[in-house]
Amino acid sequence: MFKDIISLGKDLHSSLIRQYVSFNDLRQRGIAKNEIRDFKNSIDELKESYYDLESVFFFLPEISEFKETTKLLSLV
Repeated sequence: MFKDIISLGKDLHSSLIRQYVSFNDLRQRGIAKNEIRDFKNSIDELKESYYDLESVFFFLPEISEFKETTKLLSLV
């Protein structure tokens, strides 16, 4: 399930980046600069979100210190 969500996030990110690139002409002409910048910031946040999900569910659980910390936190 998490792999599917992460994969969908990556696919969406790629699609949105292509859309952002298509706005280059508008940006160069100064049209909707703030909105296009906000759009790019949102794309960057999406990427950060799926990276975070990927780390939490697939990379961090493989690190022994993370496992130990998680174990200690569950005792609280």
